[in-house]
Amino acid sequence: MKKQITLSVFTILLSSLLFAQNTINLNINHKLGADDFAFNQSSKNNLSNDFDVKRLQYYVSGVTLVHDGGTETQLDSIWMLVDASLKTTQELGTFNITNIEAIKFHIGIEQDFNHGDPTLFHTSHPLSPKSPSMHWGWTSGYRFIALEGKAGSSLSNAFELHGLGDKNYHETTVSVSASATNNIIDINLYADY
Repeated sequence: MKKQITLSVFTILLSSLLFAQNTINLNINHKLGADDFAFNQSSKNNLSNDFDVKRLQYYVSGVTLVHDGGTETQLDSIWMLVDASLKTTQELGTFNITNIEAIKFHIGIEQDFNHGDPTLFHTSHPLSPKSPSMHWGWTSGYRFIALEGKAGSSLSNAFELHGLGDKNYHETTVSVSASATNNIIDINLYADY
């Protein structure tokens, strides 16, 4: 009987090690060149023109994890409304994944949801109505990105860049190296604006 209990305990321990579930987190670190991103921080663009940002929000969706030697796991129903003024950490779920080699994602909202009714989502959902608005209207859908600020001499010229449209929904792949520590895998991305 003692031998049978020992064997059962060993089997349970071995099973838990073989099928360990790890929580996957996506962390987006906001940068402006070498510096941490901040609103109302005067910087120079690639043409040496002054600018500062007053608003920067964008959607991340269509996430796929590339892990454990090239296996791909597509994550359904992940939408993130990233606000560069806030620390961005999103739990992507719990999976039997040990090492992540890359993450694939889109900036924007996939066509099936892009032209839907934002009022159908709970107010805490990223696709629900926001203020300032991220929804352009039924025909155009969501703003994939909203970048607004000041530019030019003495930062006297206002600019707005609102990217939208199904044709602008493209996949991006970023190579990463992330492994499980204490049943957590943190994917750290650095977004340089």
